[in-house]
Amino acid sequence: MVSNFKEQEQENKVSLNAVNINLSGAEALGLACFGLAASQAGLLNLYYLGKDLTQNINPMSGQAFFLGGFGLATAGIVSFLRNDTFAATAFTSFGLNWMSRGFTSFIYDIFFIYFGTSKRLPRASNPELGIVSLTWSFYLVILLLARVRANLSPFLMLFFLNLNFHFYTVGIWLNSRPLQILSAFSGVLAGIVALYNSASSLFESDTALFKLSKGPKPFEHKN
Repeated sequence: MVSNFKEQEQENKVSLNAVNINLSGAEALGLACFGLAASQAGLLNLYYLGKDLTQNINPMSGQAFFLGGFGLATAGIVSFLRNDTFAATAFTSFGLNWMSRGFTSFIYDIFFIYFGTSKRLPRASNPELGIVSLTWSFYLVILLLARVRANLSPFLMLFFLNLNFHFYTVGIWLNSRPLQILSAFSGVLAGIVALYNSASSLFESDTALFKLSKGPKPFEHKN
């Protein structure tokens, strides 16, 4: 009986290894979701500078949770199945981050709908926001170093994204409006380059009107 059980277990392992999951690449979806969410958030941050955010519903709540969150997380899961470690890690982590932003924003929106303002809810202090952002700043440096020898457009996307978080982290600690403006601008640039990278992946098909190059590898190691 023990021998039959081991044989059955071995057959199950072989059958699982033989399964061929045919999944398309998730890069175009992940980059499109990120590019749209990042550029929208950056433009809205520029628009909101100096305005009272307790008197309106945040239009990014749904976009952050579903587009930036669920969309990116889905791309990350597909990347895990395709054994793409970098894309899986980056897409999934940022997807969960966007979902947390959207969820928090939903809470303020609900209070605004019922009470006409979200002033009744306490908001995080600048040091608290800075601590959360600081950890992401370190993480983004790791992602940038992991792709420092990539093509120019993916490198620029991570470079602008690093600027976005670094400017935000320092700006929120110092309560500096100029740094917050630079953060918003760099976030928009990161989003635009992400959309370009997504289009480059989509235009690889023979049905595309033309090809979009991701550029050379400026920091490629040459023997």
